[in-house]
Amino acid sequence: MTKPNTPAEHEELLMIPRGAIRKLKLDWTRFGPGPKFLNIREWHKADDGQWRPSAKRGLGIHVGELPGLFQAVILAAEKALAEGAGDGNPELLQDLQAILNRISERLDTRPPLDTVRHDGIDTSHTLNIDGWTVRPDNRGFYKAFRKIRGAQKCVYIGKTLDGAEEKLRAANAKWGM
Repeated sequence: MTKPNTPAEHEELLMIPRGAIRKLKLDWTRFGPGPKFLNIREWHKADDGQWRPSAKRGLGIHVGELPGLFQAVILAAEKALAEGAGDGNPELLQDLQAILNRISERLDTRPPLDTVRHDGIDTSHTLNIDGWTVRPDNRGFYKAFRKIRGAQKCVYIGKTLDGAEEKLRAANAKWGM
């Protein structure tokens, strides 16, 4: 018999250290017969050396809430990049930009095939910045595309074009353009 608060199904997705005695765990979990959800919880190291979940430091995100959470995380990452908020660590900002680029490539690697308007955004509107074709996707996020050595590259710009030139110059430097 399982304890009342023991998940019926559990898959650890990510663990983020928060010092020597705390960590943030993200799990894909199901309690009982209900649907699975994203469980975000802080864990602490108890006096006996065992890791235990903090009773009041966590939340469950249901599948229907994931798109909103994902959008908020992207916006927070954009703000962190725009403000240079990397805790004095430039590698952290580079990692964040690389992750946003991978997300962008995964969500929409192909340019729109038509000029259909989605949510009031004209996807046929394009700009050329530093040799990159820049256009909004169907959700209104700007992305830049360029073919480099035969491979299509995509750089995530953000909700606005603020800082686009700097991001594209950095991408050009990264890929030796």
